[in-house]
Amino acid sequence: MENAAVSLDIFFLVLRYAYVFLFLGWLLVLLRWPRPWLVAAGSLGFAWFAYFAMQFPLARPYALFPSTDRMFNVAMASTASTGHSPFESYQVGFGDHEPFWRLIMQILSFGRPENVLHIYLILTPAVLAVLAVSLYFGL
Repeated sequence: MENAAVSLDIFFLVLRYAYVFLFLGWLLVLLRWPRPWLVAAGSLGFAWFAYFAMQFPLARPYALFPSTDRMFNVAMASTASTGHSPFESYQVGFGDHEPFWRLIMQILSFGRPENVLHIYLILTPAVLAVLAVSLYFGL
């Protein structure tokens, strides 16, 4: 067990140094060729780097524990993706106050509850990309 902790410490140490060196290289490139798309691409790349650096060592999707909000959302989205109304809860007799989110997850999972967990894994990087692109074109 101690070997795993040491190797994880080394893993994060290498990632920290890689992050810093990549960032410095990105700044040098920006000083040489200052382009807005380079700023957006670098910002998105560093956000993805940080996300995948934290996600990679986990043996399960991030924050997927019983009695957490993420587990609750997965259960609610799975219920909607089986074909039930996005207003229904996974608990019999209860409703939901966020039907739009459930409807989006139902569409993205193609109506299959087993796809919901896979979508949750890529949802954060996808939202980061949408945010970066919207800021780039919005500003």
